[in-house]
Amino acid sequence: MIFLHDFEKLNSLILDNNNLNSHVKFPYLSSLETLWVNHNSICNLSVFIEMVAKSFPKLKFLSMMDNQAAPSYFNGGTYAQYKDYR
Repeated sequence: MIFLHDFEKLNSLILDNNNLNSHVKFPYLSSLETLWVNHNSICNLSVFIEMVAKSFPKLKFLSMMDNQAAPSYFNGGTYAQYKDYR
């Protein structure tokens, strides 16, 4: 993701279907407000969210559909897992 550091004023980023995992390294992008990482391989929510929080301080919208770390009734998640994710 090193190429992203050149986009200092980037507001939205869609990285769907890129086989990203929980330990992906993002550059610091102070203006990013929307991040979509749907249909990837993110399985550890704590690790991933820690990286996202450090890299994107103004993030308002995060979509993680169809990742193991984003449980729902549709992918076999329990109600407690869903509440933790939300």
